Amino acid sequence: MRSTSPTSVCILLTSNQLASGGEESLADLAVSLTQLGHQVSVGYFKKSLSAQVQSRLQTRLRVGTTRIKIFRVSREVDSWWQPSVRWHDIAEGRFSVLSSRYVFSPFRLLDQKRFSRFDLIIASQILTPQGVFQLGRLSKAKLILNHAQEPENLLSHFESRAEREKKTGTYLDYLDSFAAVLFQTGSQLEAFEALHPTCRTQTLLLKPGVDERSAEEQLLRFRRGKLKSPFDPDKINVVQFGKISKVKGQGLSIDAVRLLAHRFPSLRLHLVGRLAEDEEYGQNIGRMIQDLGLERVVKRWGHRPDHWRFLLHADLLLISSTAEGAPRILREAMFARIPAVVTPLTGILDMVSPDSAFISQEVDAASIGYQIESAIGDPIMAKVRADKAHEHFRNQFSRDQYLIRFQEVVDELSLSK
Repeated sequence: MRSTSPTSVCILLTSNQLASGGEESLADLAVSLTQLGHQVSVGYFKKSLSAQVQSRLQTRLRVGTTRIKIFRVSREVDSWWQPSVRWHDIAEGRFSVLSSRYVFSPFRLLDQKRFSRFDLIIASQILTPQGVFQLGRLSKAKLILNHAQEPENLLSHFESRAEREKKTGTYLDYLDSFAAVLFQTGSQLEAFEALHPTCRTQTLLLKPGVDERSAEEQLLRFRRGKLKSPFDPDKINVVQFGKISKVKGQGLSIDAVRLLAHRFPSLRLHLVGRLAEDEEYGQNIGRMIQDLGLERVVKRWGHRPDHWRFLLHADLLLISSTAEGAPRILREAMFARIPAVVTPLTGILDMVSPDSAFISQEVDAASIGYQIESAIGDPIMAKVRADKAHEHFRNQFSRDQYLIRFQEVVDELSLSK
């Protein structure tokens, strides 16, 4: 399926996403648009990319013989926050862009004319009101907010930041600056509309998919014995992916494993992901493991570019997050038939049900531990649910379904005023 009217799209990527391996989801978005016949550019906000990250991006952003253009948006200046916006700064191309933390950093565009050529600009993290306004002055493109969090969490984040910085303007005023807000799950879209019934900004649903070609390649390598297991095969290996952070809930996972350690002495929890920006939380996790005497039970691996090796050799995927969008790792587990224990978040509940995953009743250690015990205590039931999850993936998250929905979204945006 290719578009009859190609669109020029820019996807903005933050340095925070680059640091956390977010180029995977970005690349899938960019490659999908290219496969549909659209012209795609990827802009990143960072002084420089490491050779490793640049290599990963260049490898992923390739469709046949077509390479998607990657460009550095801006040059950073010394001051990381500019409290007021001056008109001559806008005229000179000085504007605020995505930051990995709470506010925009001031930048100077390297190529101001480039932005005038785009039809759509997709921002995959929240922008400040100043940044939205200034970006709108530089481009006639429709600005799309990719909403990848629980609606209540994003509203709370916006309001706490506005209060901290003594900014005026409501969240709805802010959303009015966007042509549309893009959601990954229907339940999050419904929650958003219930929370903001008077919002005038267009809301659209695009359920994400998985790069099935890449996933099939990894599965084939696994079946041929070319993906060596990082785990002891005599243990029950539960793996959790994500940055070490409160929102990912590694502390809950460790506490849940503590409750089960005596009954299941072969149980092992593997945490795969970088340390959080909140260093204190990362240190607390380390102390928690030591204080509970779980050094032999819980292993921290850090960030791993070979995450498929960890997923495919796992007995169980664990997601204990307190907030999520539509986790890519869960979609990959569904594709690969890996059983999953998950928390009952709106985005996750759009992807799995009690007959296709082990869903905790609450977001707490006891509930999570109960579901882990249910999964490892009945391998046959775990396999049945994993097979059901795979079937659901084929019906809802396949590549073909994703491309069809993606083109419908682009067409709708192109027709809207």
